Formats: sequence, structure tokens, C-alpha cells
Amino acid sequence: MHTYSIKHITKYSYQNPISYTANQIKLFPIVDNFQHVTQHVIKISEDPFITIDTDYFGNKMGTFTINKIIKELTIESEFTITLEPHTIIQPTQQIKDHWLELKLINKNITFFDFLIQEPMFYLPELITDLNVTDYHTWQPLEFIQYINSYIYNNFKYLKGITTIETKLDEIWRIKSGVCQDFALLMLRILRYYKFPARYVSGYICSQNHIYRGEGATHAWVEVYLPFMGWIGLDPTNNCLITQNHVRLAVGRHFDDCSPVKGIFRGNTQQVLEVQVFIQNNLDATQPSLEVFNELKPTNFPLSNSSNLQYQQ
Repeated sequence: MHTYSIKHITKYSYQNPISYTANQIKLFPIVDNFQHVTQHVIKISEDPFITIDTDYFGNKMGTFTINKIIKELTIESEFTITLEPHTIIQPTQQIKDHWLELKLINKNITFFDFLIQEPMFYLPELITDLNVTDYHTWQPLEFIQYINSYIYNNFKYLKGITTIETKLDEIWRIKSGVCQDFALLMLRILRYYKFPARYVSGYICSQNHIYRGEGATHAWVEVYLPFMGWIGLDPTNNCLITQNHVRLAVGRHFDDCSPVKGIFRGNTQQVLEVQVFIQNNLDATQPSLEVFNELKPTNFPLSNSSNLQYQQ
């Protein structure tokens, strides 16, 4: 098992003062047989009351509002977590039984949300390039690992050329992106082949700094396999999830799992800065500073204000 201390800092700076903000946070690590949280503290500037709830997908989330004039909003989440190893045991059933079971799984309402196929114009081109015609002769675990490797080998990890709004067709066109892009692309391929698959947000940790995406928030996928359950794969690093990934939330796509999102009232620009510090029993991962300057207006009404903006 591995133990890590993680500190996640989100800071919004506004060019002009804002008078109100409402936010949702999903900064609470999932607690299960593989993740044990020993302590967790969340600090928010202006010290608002945080309402804790559970979302549709079972993620713990918090909501808060600040109804006063501010020029900055800082959210700090700090926790210590111990990760247990994921042991993957190949089932003994015949290959044909796996695929027959997958058909039954597709009829189970529990998985409908994770089978939704996002529009993608270039999907036929992508499937052709994947070059798989006899996938029913593969063990499903081997097949999804092939897809994982395909993305890793054919797409360049490059920061700054995509955003959370970049579409699948653009990712395919530029053959580049970051973890969230590769996760979304893999979800699309898995769902095309009728595998229930979900987006996962969290952090990637390492004892020896071998992974792409360390020192920041990270994204990967989980796919539901017959006779095995949910299996995690990271196309950014071409690996199965063992004990180096900390899960915060799961959902259909990024928007279901966004660590912080909200709205504010004010006619101003904003700058978002995100830093993640990861400390293990050997050393600390140097954080990368992610800075975002995007601003998207919304038509969602709030108290008759016309100056309401999204922040994410």
C-alpha cells in the first residue's frame, strides 16, 4: 500500500470586484476498499458554510455561496490517503461467454448512462484506423488494453492546445491533447463497442515520477467488464490502475466530475490558477501551475442580474 498527502489549491482572481458567487466542489476522495482517507480539511476564503451532499453518481460534493464583494476566491483541499493495490484476476469463463454477458449488461438500466455515445463526425475514420475486425475473438480485458495502447501510441501529450470544451473531432484532427482529452476519446471508443465506461477525475501519484500528468489534476476511465466489474485504465500513461491513482469522482464525462465549478455576479474577467502538491514517503511532487483565462457567459438567471458568469 502507498500513502500520500495531497494539497489542491484553486484560486479565482477577478479584474473587478464581484458581489456574489455560488460554487460546487467535488474535492472529496472516494472512500472504498481501495482508498482510505485518514484526514481531510477544506478551507475557503471568507469561510462560507459548506453543504455536503451526494450526487446522482454517488460522488460526495459540497456547495457554498458568498454573498459579499470580493476580488479573489481561494479553495484549498488537503488530505492524507492510503491506497490499496488493485488485483486484477482474469476470469475463467470462455471468451464467447464474456461477449454474451456484455450483451446482457447493455440491457441493464444501471449502465445506461455509461453507454451514451457522444456525437463524433470522424468516428468511422477513427474506428478504421483502430484496425480491429475480429474483436469478439479477444478477451475483453485484452481488447480494452489494446484501445488504451492505441491512444497512448497515436496521440501526443501536449499541454495548452485544448480546453475543457474541445470536441472529440478536434482531438482526433490534431492527434494531441492532455489526460481529459484522451479519457474522453477512450470513452467514445469503448461505448462504440458497447462497453459501459465512465470518466474518472483525481490525481496521479508516483514513488519515482514516471507518469505524465503528475503534479496536477488527472483524468482516466473505468470500464465495466463481464465477470470482473469496474476496471480502471489510464490512456495518458498506457497503464491499468493499480495503486497510484487517487479517485475524486466518476461520471459520464468531465462535467459530471469537475473538481470546482460555479457562477458569479459581476462584469469582469477572471483568471483561474490551480496547483496540486503531492507528498509521499520519499519526496514531494513539484506542482505544475495551471492558469486559465477563459470566461463564458451564461443565460441562467439569478436574482434578475444580467452580469452572471460561469466559472470552472
